[in-house]
Amino acid sequence: MLQQTYLPPFSFNENPNIANIPREFFYITDRVPGMIAIYNINTGNYIYVNKAIKQILGYNPQDFIQGGLHFVASLLHPDDVPEIIRKNNIALKEANN
Repeated sequence: MLQQTYLPPFSFNENPNIANIPREFFYITDRVPGMIAIYNINTGNYIYVNKAIKQILGYNPQDFIQGGLHFVASLLHPDDVPEIIRKNNIALKEANN
């Protein structure tokens, strides 16, 4: 059975808070078998991580939300960090153009 869900637009430009996310967003993301996250690049905090992260990486969404960038950095191999930073900087530059 095909089910359609309308997701109204939302923005975190003014208030990056999970309370601003429409409930339909969670209905969709909790059914996706891949990681979906909302990350505040200014603070290094995860606002939201879907449930699939538990099956993918073995960690609970709350681990990312509570630990933020420091938690994620602890999962990376030191040799991978420069390339990840480089790719992240490219993505940020493209997003801001």
